[in-house]
Amino acid sequence: SGDVTWVVSDIASYRSDHSHPLVVCIDVLFHIVDDSAWIEAVSNLGALAAGGVLIIQDHLIGQPLPPPITTPGTYHTRWRTLEDYQAVLAGAVLEAHDLYELPMEDATKDLLVFRVPPVDTSKEAKNTR
Repeated sequence: SGDVTWVVSDIASYRSDHSHPLVVCIDVLFHIVDDSAWIEAVSNLGALAAGGVLIIQDHLIGQPLPPPITTPGTYHTRWRTLEDYQAVLAGAVLEAHDLYELPMEDATKDLLVFRVPPVDTSKEAKNTR
């Protein structure tokens, strides 16, 4: 219809002129194995969804695991906890956490729905005067 704009970008560095009412990230974030890059990506998704809803699908674990001891670049997944997400998305409200089975993958997945508060521009406005 011509009403869709496609953007190809690194998830941590994509910027938008506005926030989006809904941001969906399915089966992506556990492939970011570097913890600092993962934090940047999740923070950016929260910024993109400011004032809206952020939906994330992941494979969550119960407690933090240390990074794999292996040659850098030889592993492609890093499992994280719900608490990891909540720490990065501080201020966002977890509205739903649903578990569901995918028999074809023999896996349980977590679907997280966060309500992200709008950006408070009043402090920025005061600082620019």
